[in-house]
Amino acid sequence: MIGFDADPSHTVRSASYWQQWLFAHYRGTQSLPITNSEGDYNPLFWGATLDEGKNCVYLKIINILGDSVPLTVNIPQPYKSVNGTILTAADLNSYNYIYNQTEVVPKPLSIPASASTPASYGGAAKFQWDVPRFSLTVLQFDL
Repeated sequence: MIGFDADPSHTVRSASYWQQWLFAHYRGTQSLPITNSEGDYNPLFWGATLDEGKNCVYLKIINILGDSVPLTVNIPQPYKSVNGTILTAADLNSYNYIYNQTEVVPKPLSIPASASTPASYGGAAKFQWDVPRFSLTVLQFDL
C-alpha cells in the first residue's frame, strides 16, 4: 500500500492506501440500514454509517461500471448540506508511482445544487446524482 526507499520524496501511496484512508476517515459510529428499491448490488456497491459526534451520515458508493450510474437517495430526515470526496482516475489502468504520486488520490467532489431536493420541515430529503464511472465516492450528509 505504501512504496518507499531511502529517499523520503520517493514515498508512494497506492490507490489501495487511499481507499483505506477514505474508509477510516469517514467511518461513522454506527452502521445504518439501506433499503434498495431498484435492482441489487452490481454495478454499485454501498454502505452507510452515522457519525453521532459530527451529526452526519456517510454514504460510501463504489461504481465498478465503465459508465456513470444514476443514483437516488432518500434520507428519512432533512439534511443541511452534502459534500463528497471521490477516488478515481481518467484511465482504469492509472496508478501512483515515484514521479507521479498523485495520479490516483482522493479529491473533493463538485456536487451540483440541483442534486439536492430540500425536505419540508420534519420530512424526508432526496438526493439525485450520477455516480461517476470506476469510482469510490464518500458522500457526507450534514444533519
